[in-house]
Amino acid sequence: MFNKDGNLKNNGAYGEFVKNTGPGEAELAAQRSAGFLRMPFIGVIVFAVGASKEKIAATVESVRAQSYENYELTVAADESKHAYLEKRFGISSAYLTLSEAAVGSAGNYLTFINAGDIFMPNALYEFAAAVNKRGNCEFIFADEDEIVSGVRKAPFFKPVPSMETLMSYNSVGMPLMASRRLFTKTGGLKDLSGASLYEFSLKCMRSCAAEGGAAHIPKVLLSREKPDYSVSSRDGRRILNELIKDSGGHANSGLFPNSFWTRPALKKRHSIDIIIPVRDELDELRECLESVEETSLFDRYEFIISDMGSVNPKLIRYYDLLEKNGAARVIRTDKPIFEAKALNTASLAGNGDTVLFMSPYCRMLNPDALEVMLEYAQLDDIGFVAPKLVDGLGRIFSVGTVVGIGGWMDSPYRGEADGIYEDLTKNRFINAIRNITAADSNCMMLSADVFSRMGGFDESFERIGYTTELSIRLVRAGCRNVYMPHAKFECRKPYTDYKRASDSDKSRLYDVIRPILTEGDPMYSPNYDFSVGVPIPAEKVKPPIFLNEKYKAFTDNFQY
Repeated sequence: MFNKDGNLKNNGAYGEFVKNTGPGEAELAAQRSAGFLRMPFIGVIVFAVGASKEKIAATVESVRAQSYENYELTVAADESKHAYLEKRFGISSAYLTLSEAAVGSAGNYLTFINAGDIFMPNALYEFAAAVNKRGNCEFIFADEDEIVSGVRKAPFFKPVPSMETLMSYNSVGMPLMASRRLFTKTGGLKDLSGASLYEFSLKCMRSCAAEGGAAHIPKVLLSREKPDYSVSSRDGRRILNELIKDSGGHANSGLFPNSFWTRPALKKRHSIDIIIPVRDELDELRECLESVEETSLFDRYEFIISDMGSVNPKLIRYYDLLEKNGAARVIRTDKPIFEAKALNTASLAGNGDTVLFMSPYCRMLNPDALEVMLEYAQLDDIGFVAPKLVDGLGRIFSVGTVVGIGGWMDSPYRGEADGIYEDLTKNRFINAIRNITAADSNCMMLSADVFSRMGGFDESFERIGYTTELSIRLVRAGCRNVYMPHAKFECRKPYTDYKRASDSDKSRLYDVIRPILTEGDPMYSPNYDFSVGVPIPAEKVKPPIFLNEKYKAFTDNFQY
């Protein structure tokens, strides 16, 4: 199985993570004696076609070591291995193909594993616990890592079930478990190749989406010998085009290998209100407007400038010129106001079916930015769409906001160079369309109808937090927020430091994000170290609320 004590001493933070999170003997003993209200009968199917006896033995032994015992083991192997399986393990139910093994299994839930891969001893127990936690759960997946020379490395920590993320790359992977009903409904699995697993996961996720019947277990339950995420461009586009054929959209290859870009068809002739809040930023506003006019191929938009109490006479004259030439509408005020109120006021004056809230410090960088954001913003159940933001030096400014980083929130990889990387984790955050919890306040698009129904931004915030508060309200209302790397803007505004915000904003924001801080952003992973802005394994997993100064102050002052 693994080398003695896991050989984790030289495996950095992940070695410590494994030591601190793996189930101990006492925990496994408690699991063996525990009972559930529902005891799902799990069919464990080992795919061993072409595998050596040593690999088959290692995998079978990992199944036999499970703390949950209500399962049946079935093997799909070459006929020449059947006698070995009978003699060594007493397995008489051996089949030639994965499909035959699935049909032959009596399990009402099915899970799959390649010969050579290793189940953690608590894997089936965690699957059964997930079924009991959510009664309608039919599709469950968990985190995984890789076995390299007997050492566990390269963890793949995954977000909660996220359809837009899954349509960009295989964010489910293995291990996974599906109800027999769902397995049959989706057409099952032919093998455990990257393409087959991807197609199966997409069908399962789409089928479960309406009922909320998909779940993620944020624990590493499988070590894989050779993880296969490979999906050819041809296969991936075929799979995705078949999935969305009724909507009229189409799939392209993504920005990095084994990733994809699904492009929904625009349902109608849309118009966009580009709303820009301004307080004396004359040069910034001029450059912002010019970047859109000179760059964008999409021309059905109107600029609405919402002034927040500017006193710069040159800016006032520029407003007059814009309005005289019909280049923009200006919503003026005779007293200083904060951004949330300015944006809400301007949205009421707009005529477009979509709104883009954009800082005057932003510059559009690619010609189709508005269109590719709009393709997702128009969809039912989508909240906002956030683009990739880079700074003036081409470094990452924001690729979606993670609630919890630093105890407040931040963007992963902020300050690092933008590009395509060999680092798969980095590509998945920077270069994949994915579901996120919150957006940077400098640029976000959403349906005008959705914005209106949600009641706009919360005007009790002064300078920070209003975007995050709306983002979380959207999620609670059942909307999915999306990060769109194919739309790229430059942002020259200093990054928001939440620790320097007013006491009023910090207190209000803390109240909003506190429930998420107790567990971690579901679109990130509780297994990451929230004290840094780069997604790396935490040596000791702990909720990000412990990093928050408000929480620290409360616990320090609490009197028992």
